[in-house]
Parts: sequence; C-alpha cells; structure tokens
Amino acid sequence: MRENRSKRNVAAVVLCVILLMCGVIFTGGIAHGKVETDNSCYNCHYQLGGRMKVSADGWEKSIHRKVGITCDVCHGGNPYITSEDSMSEKYNFRGVPTPFEIPELCGSCHSDVKMMKQYNLRTDQWEEYKTSQHGILLAQGDPNVATCVSCHGTHEIRKKSDPLSSVFHTNVPETCAKCHANEELMSKYGIPANQYDLYRKGYHGKILYGEVEGKNPLLVPNCATCHGIHGARPPGVEEVPNVCGNCHSNIYEYFRMGPHGEAVKETGEPRCVDCHGNHKNDLPTPAMFDGSEEGHCGYCHDESEEAYKVGQELKEKILFVQEKLEELTGVLEEAKKTGKFIDRLESAVTELSAQFVQMRPKTHALNPGILRRNLIDADDQIRIAEEEVEKMRAQDRLRVRVALAGSGLFLILGLLFVAKLFQVRREEGDREE
Repeated sequence: MRENRSKRNVAAVVLCVILLMCGVIFTGGIAHGKVETDNSCYNCHYQLGGRMKVSADGWEKSIHRKVGITCDVCHGGNPYITSEDSMSEKYNFRGVPTPFEIPELCGSCHSDVKMMKQYNLRTDQWEEYKTSQHGILLAQGDPNVATCVSCHGTHEIRKKSDPLSSVFHTNVPETCAKCHANEELMSKYGIPANQYDLYRKGYHGKILYGEVEGKNPLLVPNCATCHGIHGARPPGVEEVPNVCGNCHSNIYEYFRMGPHGEAVKETGEPRCVDCHGNHKNDLPTPAMFDGSEEGHCGYCHDESEEAYKVGQELKEKILFVQEKLEELTGVLEEAKKTGKFIDRLESAVTELSAQFVQMRPKTHALNPGILRRNLIDADDQIRIAEEEVEKMRAQDRLRVRVALAGSGLFLILGLLFVAKLFQVRREEGDREE
C-alpha cells in the first residue's frame, strides 16, 4: 500500500509540473505579468523579447488595440490558435508588408466610409497620398520614401490628439526630420537636409517649442500645415500666398491689393517667402524697408526707384506710431505703480495699440494712403494720451511745489523757534547778572 501511495504522489507531482508548464506557456510566463491570452501573436512575441517584444508592447499601447484591431488585420494569420499553423498560407499569413504594400493595406480600412464614420475619420487619405511627392515616387518604384508607417509608426499607432503620438501637432517637425534631416537620404533627391534646423530658428519654430511667451504652440504652423498631410508636397510658385493666407488671411487680402499681388499673377514673384523666408521665417520689423540684404526692399529695388521710396514712407509712418506706442506704454506702466488715475490714458494707449496692429498687415498693400485713416485715429489717441501725461506731470510739479513750500514754511518756523529760544536764554542770562 505504501508503494502504491508513493506512486500516486509521484504522479501528482508530475501532473502539477505539467500544469505549471502549460500555465507558463499559455500565460506568457510568470515574470511577464499581464498578457492578452486570446491573442497568440501577442503572447508569443512578448515572450520572445527584444525587437519582437517591442512590437507587442507597441501594439498594446496603440489605438488599434483599443478599438479591437488585432495583428491578423495587417499581417494575416490566425491569432486565436497557438500552433505554428497560425502563420500558414491557409490563414493568408503575409508577414511584414513591403513599403509598396503599406498604403493600400492601411487604405483597405481607412478608405472604408462605413468603418471610419464611427470614428469621425477622413476616408480620402490614401487618394491624397497618391498625389503626394511621397506617393508619386513610391509608384515609380522608390522604396525609400515615406509611407503611412513612416509617420504614424508601425505597431504603436496613437491618435493624433495624443501628445505621445508621432503626429501630434508639436511632434510633427521631429517626425518629418527623421527623413528630411538625413543628409545621406536627402542627397539622393537634391533636397537640403537643414529645413528642420532652419524651422527651429524661425519665428514659427520658436513658438512651437514654447520659446515665445504668450503664443500658443498648438496654433502655429508645423510642416504639415504648409506642405499638406497625406498629400504632402512643396507648394507651387503661385500657391505660396494662398498657403500663407490660410493663417494670415488679413495680410493676404492686402497683399492681393498691392503691386506684389499683381506681380505674382504675372511672373510668380515676389512671394511671401521671398521677403519673410520659408522654413526660417523671421519676425518682420520696419527694418525690412531698408537695406539691400535678402528679404529687404533694397534687395530687389534701387534706392532711386519709386517703389523703394514707398517703402521708406511706410517705414516712417509705422515707426512713428510704434515709437509713440512704446513711449506711452512705458509711461502708463510707471503710472500704474503710483496709484494715479489712469483710466483715460489707459484707454488711449489701448486704442493706439489697436491702430498699430491694424497698420502692420496693411503695409502689404504697399500704398501709404491706405494707412491714412489709422494715422488720423492714431494721432487722436496720441494727443489724448499726451494730454493725460501732461496733466499727471503738472500734478506732480504742483505736488513738488506744495511740498517745497511746506518744507520752506517748516524751515522758517524752525528758524524762528530757534531764534526765539536763543532770545529767551539771553534774557534769562541778563536777569541773573
């Protein structure tokens, strides 16, 4: 009986070991923690570690997993069986798609109106991609150009509203730079690889990276804003003002009214980027109306030309209002510290600032006459503000005079008191003698 009991104990131990091993195999290993037990692709790749585990981790964090898109949708196979048969031709296993297959593969879902409607996603991305420079080169047999996964990632694909997404608004420049800052790759296409560096140094880039106080990085253009998203390509010569005008609509209207707008229709130049730069766009200043460096009036126009003189007149008017605004703003800020009544001065400075803001885009019409109304209103506000400043200064002078008079009176009274004190002491001394 003891022998039979011993045999039964051994059998029980063996059975426990077998069950434990099965548990390790089908739960992804004791050390790995939580896994998707109904997805054999995930379980296997997670256990393999290394690059395979990275893919599994990425999918687990992706929007695809959250909406129930499993591995087989892109790679084929059967993720619900655990044998190697899951990767057989019987289940249409295709493994890693080639660059030439990826756009159509992504488009098989993302062009499905019924499927995408529930997520409020566009369904024209694949068609747009075909019109892009990337899509055109891919169709010509170039495997090095960007496809969907180049920008969105392979397995860890996140919603574009997710700050960790590679296509989140402020992450787009780095995503584009993965290719466009690669000198070896860009040299094959004759494209400079410094666009990202230039963008970072420009005004748009400084805003996007939080270097300009008071400006929202989510509202400033990134690469896709100007070049397009899925239909990305360089804007055509005549398209540049339209592209810039998508954000700078007020400036665009005045540009179209002026001689530069007419010239663009006839010759394609000058465009916004000719004066302001493209990737490295500097903040415009009145200094652009001077000098002969690139982007300034003198770069295209001789000082003897009427066009150059127009620029000088515009600069003079803009500078006059700008300097007055800076001067009066400084006075206003100082007055706020003293507790003086500043309502009328503050109102005038606020209105003067509004006139200055309106004048800047109007300079793109290159017609000094168009600033006439703003200059009249600006002069009125300058007069009101200067009157208020003079009143405050007159009050300050009066306070000084009153203070001086009071100090003088106290001094006289003090001297009289001292003289009287000496007189009393003298009289007392005389009596004692």
